[in-house]
Amino acid sequence: MGSEREQLRQRYLRTLARQYQRKGYHVVERPDRAARPDFLADFAPRLLAFGTDENVVVDVEFREDLVGNDTFLALVAAIEAAPGWRFDLVITSPRELPVVGKEVKELSRGEIRERMADARQLLASGQEEAAFLLASSAAEATLRLLARDNSIDLDRPQLDTLLGQLIWDGLIDQDDYIPLRQAGRYRNMIVHGYHTPEPLSETVGQLIAWVEGHFAVTAHPAAT
Repeated sequence: MGSEREQLRQRYLRTLARQYQRKGYHVVERPDRAARPDFLADFAPRLLAFGTDENVVVDVEFREDLVGNDTFLALVAAIEAAPGWRFDLVITSPRELPVVGKEVKELSRGEIRERMADARQLLASGQEEAAFLLASSAAEATLRLLARDNSIDLDRPQLDTLLGQLIWDGLIDQDDYIPLRQAGRYRNMIVHGYHTPEPLSETVGQLIAWVEGHFAVTAHPAAT
């Protein structure tokens, strides 16, 4: 588990480094003492991003490691006291480790479209839950495809993490977040044997519209 945790952390950090670079920051990964400002002399930040108007200390930490962590609290205090600096922290969990093996294949664009067509048919026949499960799986596959097409290395992350990274990178709108995040919650309810708090037909329609809208904008006629 230890090596898996560190691999997960490093995937996040690589993605974050690319994001800051795209925004015009000069990024230093694992800076040595010479690259660190004086207020960070006693700390070991994993990533620094130097910008025109502000500088950023960036880190990825596991939630359980922050409980009672005096060093972390001291780091936060040091950054807050440093003019022109801020702290961007991603808090994750081992539960976000990949749940599928590397031999599992992603859905192709053609297969995603087929799932959406099947979802439409199921919705029309009154099978809302079945339609929703197909549409939500196709939407999540589309999000991973969007990440892959933009060189975001998240290795099949869980939905919350994926949405957060894509919003951060400007690849999906904030308005898309609510229905996509809600779809994730409703899917968990269904697969664990619970009723959803409201009918699913509207949510299915939103998912279908989002996926089809994405493919309309990023059409790849030769892609399958």
